[in-house]
Amino acid sequence: MKKTQFTDLVKIQKMKVEKIEREMSKEQGHITLFENRASEIEGEILEIQYPTMGTFSAFQQMNMAMHNMKGDVKRLQDGKRETQNRIATLRQKLKKEQMELEKFLYLENDVLKKISEKKKIAERNYTDEVAILLTNVKKQKSEN
Repeated sequence: MKKTQFTDLVKIQKMKVEKIEREMSKEQGHITLFENRASEIEGEILEIQYPTMGTFSAFQQMNMAMHNMKGDVKRLQDGKRETQNRIATLRQKLKKEQMELEKFLYLENDVLKKISEKKKIAERNYTDEVAILLTNVKKQKSEN
């Protein structure tokens, strides 16, 4: 590809877009981890068997463990929500950077079209000059 004054800007902008996409992918992975861990804990909560007999302290320990597990689920859900907010922010940033990239690509293509047109005109002019020279040579030969 030919190099224009916009080529480096396009390259930099593409790198910015790719970086944001990688960040979004990483954050999406975090959401999956939060969801999986929360599901595991919720499954463990469902499997807990409350004691029907025994000391009150054993019942309190079980209740405390249940409370801690529910707290863990809430923290995971909060983490998921924060990550979703970061993804939404990144999505907006990505949209802005993609628009910038499209602008630079358009400008680069416009410059390349102009360069191509100039080359075509120069080639046409050169071909015309060659044709005129050949015609003049033929005329001179026919006159002699």
